[in-house]
Amino acid sequence: MEISNPSPEVDSNDEQHLKMLSIFYYVMAAFDVLGLIVLGIQLLFVLAFTSGGPQPEAMRPFGAVFMLFILVLMGINLIMIVGNLLIAMLLPKRRNYTACMVVAGATCLMFPLGTVLGVFTILVLMRPSVQQSFDHGY
Repeated sequence: MEISNPSPEVDSNDEQHLKMLSIFYYVMAAFDVLGLIVLGIQLLFVLAFTSGGPQPEAMRPFGAVFMLFILVLMGINLIMIVGNLLIAMLLPKRRNYTACMVVAGATCLMFPLGTVLGVFTILVLMRPSVQQSFDHGY
């Protein structure tokens, strides 16, 4: 038996799920900001230890590699903050389905909370009623 129009309850559930996911993405962005602050503090410590006093020559490359590693992590964290804020704004408006799917997939890489959030987002976005409700203007 095929139903041509989804029931209003399904639409309200979709709306509620999208709003909840949006809130969780704002929370995830806040956690990412905290992670960025921690990485910034670590970078300051590395700078303080590598720039002060006499050091053996063998330690200089280690400090540079560690600073580079922290800077790369900070860049990834900034990208995820922007992505999480973007999806948090787009989900309740039901706009740019592709961007929402891409950010949800990238969020899955942030184990463990991001994985749970990303999987639930993908499950909600894969519903036919949600797919049809999105504005597919890219």
